[in-house]
Parts: sequence; C-alpha cells; structure tokens
Amino acid sequence: MFSEAQLAKLQQKKRISQAEEAVASAVKEFEAQGVDLSGIIKTASGGDIGSHPALLAVKALDSAVGAAEEEGILAAMQELDRLVGESDGSSREALLTVLLRAEVVWALVRCLTSWTDRAEVLLPALRLLPLLLGGSREHQLCFRRAQGFEVLAKLLDKQAGHQDVVAAALSAAASGGIRSEEGKAAIMDGGLATVSLQLLDPSSGNAPPPSPELVQGACAVLNAVTNPDDDTQPSSRAFPNARALGKQGAAGVLVGALGQAQETGARAEVLAALCTALKQASSVAANEEICKEVSTAGGVGLALRILTTGINLPAIARPACSLLRQLASSDGVKAALLEAGGLEAVAQLLAQHPANYPLLEQGLGLVTNMTLRQPEAAARAVECGCADAILACLEGLLGRGEQQRTQHAVRQACMALRNIAARNPEIRPVLLEKGTEGVLRRVKQAFPGPAGALVRDCSSAALRDLGCDNYND
Repeated sequence: MFSEAQLAKLQQKKRISQAEEAVASAVKEFEAQGVDLSGIIKTASGGDIGSHPALLAVKALDSAVGAAEEEGILAAMQELDRLVGESDGSSREALLTVLLRAEVVWALVRCLTSWTDRAEVLLPALRLLPLLLGGSREHQLCFRRAQGFEVLAKLLDKQAGHQDVVAAALSAAASGGIRSEEGKAAIMDGGLATVSLQLLDPSSGNAPPPSPELVQGACAVLNAVTNPDDDTQPSSRAFPNARALGKQGAAGVLVGALGQAQETGARAEVLAALCTALKQASSVAANEEICKEVSTAGGVGLALRILTTGINLPAIARPACSLLRQLASSDGVKAALLEAGGLEAVAQLLAQHPANYPLLEQGLGLVTNMTLRQPEAAARAVECGCADAILACLEGLLGRGEQQRTQHAVRQACMALRNIAARNPEIRPVLLEKGTEGVLRRVKQAFPGPAGALVRDCSSAALRDLGCDNYND
C-alpha cells in the first residue's frame, strides 16, 4: 500500500513525464517542418539554468547592489556585457531567454535606482539595457513593470550635467519603445521625448553643445515614438505622437540642429540621425502644413546641401535623400527642389552609386515624387540628363540579375519614368528614342511569378503612359 504522499509524488512524476513527452513530440514535429527552435527552451521544466554564467552574473549583481559594493557591481556588469557581446544569432536568443528567467532587467533597474549619483556605475548599466530591450518584448515588459522609464526620467534630471549618462539613458529609453506601443506611450507620458527635443534645440542655450552620442540618443527617442512599427497592435500612437511633438516645434528644432551639425562639420552618424528624425516626424504627420514648416525653416535647401556635399558617402546621402523624398510629397517642396537643382543632384547620385540598392531606391523615389503631376519637373528631368541616368541605372540593375535585392529600386525607376511621360506627350517620343520601351519590357521578363507582380505592374503602367501597344504583354 502506498501512502497519500507517495501516491501524490508518483502522480506528479507521471504528469511531468507526460508533459516532457508532449514537449519532446512537439519539438520533433516542429523540427521536421523546418522550424528554427534556436533559443527556445525544449523541456517542460524550463531547463536547469542554475549554473549558467548569466544567472550567476545576475545574482552577483543583485547581491552587490544590496550590499552597496561598487566593485562587485562593476565586475558583474562587465561579465554580463561580455556574455551579451560574445553572443549572436541563436546563441543571443538563448542568452536572452536565460537572462529573462534571471530577471536581469529588474536587477539593472534596481542598480540605477540605488546609484543615481555614480556615473561610473550608471553607464555600464544603461549601456546594457538597449542590448536587452531592443531584441525582446518580454524584457521590455519587465522594464515597464519595474518602472524603468520613470527611473530614466529621474536620471535625466539628476545627471543633466553628464552628457554621457544622458546619452546612454536616452538610448535605453528608445530601445524600450522599439516595436512596442506601450513603450512609446511610456516615453511620451514620461516626458522623455520632450526632453529630447529640448536637448537638441540650438536656441535653448545648452552649454556645452550636445555631444554626438547625445544627439544620436535624442534622435533615437524621437524615432521610436513616431515609428508605427508594432505589428501586434491594430493602430499606433505614432501619428498623435508626431502631432504632439510638432506642436512643440519639432520641425524647427530639428532643422536648427541639423543646420548646426552641418556648419560644425559633424560626423556622418550625427547628420544621418537628425535627417532620419526629421524625416520620420514628417512621414507620420505628412501634410502640407508640416512640409511648409520645414521648408520655411530652411530644411529643404539644407537637406539638399547635405546631399550634394556628402554625395560620395552613402551614410550621409541615403538619409538626406530619404528626407527629401518625404518632403517632396508637398507640391511646394517639389517646386523648391526643382529650382534648387534637385534633379541634377539625383542624376549624379545614380551615376556614383550603381550598386547601392537602398540608396538607389531613395534617389529614384525622390524623382518619382518630384515629377508626380509636375509637367515642368518632368521636362527638366529629360533636359538635365536625369532621365538618361534613370535608364542607365535601370539597365544596370537588370544586368546584375539580383531580382530580390533590386526589386524596390526597379519599381521606383519604372514609376519615375511613368511620371515623366504621363503629362508630357511631347516627351514620349524622346524617351522612346532612348530605348525606354525595350528596357521596360526587359523589366517585365526579369520579374516573373507572383513575387514580381508589383514590379511588372509598374512597368506596364509606364509602357501604357508612354503610348506603347500591348503594354500588359
């Protein structure tokens, strides 16, 4: 006869055994289907992580924080930084899973709360957070539950004179808002986006001027709250966030900061960050009003100067071109760009970067926007050689045989040629003499099947507006 305790123990073992069998069966089925289970715990018990170096490091960190031992805190965070830095791909996913179970985010927030006066302790903790939050919704949830955003807001106030701490805190905040509507809300509600704008504002009299790292951190926060990137939600706060920042003068502040950065010879990463922040704010709240505000502040001419002076550097040229492409949604900006030589700049860009597909997509997209419903711009595109540059670029893309990587640039090239021809009947014979029909028909052949449907549609539309017969063939 078994006692009740023995029977209960046997029953528990039976349940565990059945659970393990069920998990093992599921793992085998998923692996047979080719599902990547890297970083997934494959046992019902969750696996034994008691001796895992990451768990030991988190325990050491918690213990050192509780004992107020600075040396122990720094040693533990150095070990965590090493573990994260040495991981990648599936090993990074597995490590994040272990760190989640070890409650590393809670430990880091406790450290930030207890050591608000020690930059030497704050910096390594703050620099670890983006590595954790940027790649895991679970870690982001822990950060919000630990009131991490509130802690960061207090640090920004307490450490206002230490730009390196402020920059690291902003980067940590931004990582908590990536692909997370809850994180975006916490950033806005905590005033972190407003602080970011204030730190970037050249007219605020900040002394010393913001460091490159601080500018990039502030821009990262603004990008996080204005990017509708959380695909788990039916709607996004990105639009109202952008509108709220617009009412705080975001356009003027960012244009001013961008102008100051260009005048002082700021490095490429800073210019790119500011261009991207201005573009993102404009793209979510795109309308004539905000585009006019950017133009009035001198943003259009400034972005074009940055593009032309940095045209040899893709790290500068791409974000500048992307910003101009967004602003060119406004008819007023189209005219200003045309007068300032925007099409000539794009022609040069296309010739200088024939294999940089993301940059080509932005340049060709800018031409598409500038020539949409703009007969004068279409005529200028032919006169200044921009149309020739588009054709040469398109032929080069087709010649590379990399359909998947080139499809977005090819689509924009077809759309640009369509816009150039659509409202200018007198231009169509000129384009046909340049061999445009043959190139567009080659596009249709180069992108077969369902994957190439959108590219073929754009090519057909261009052939139709050129007046070609059988444009759907």
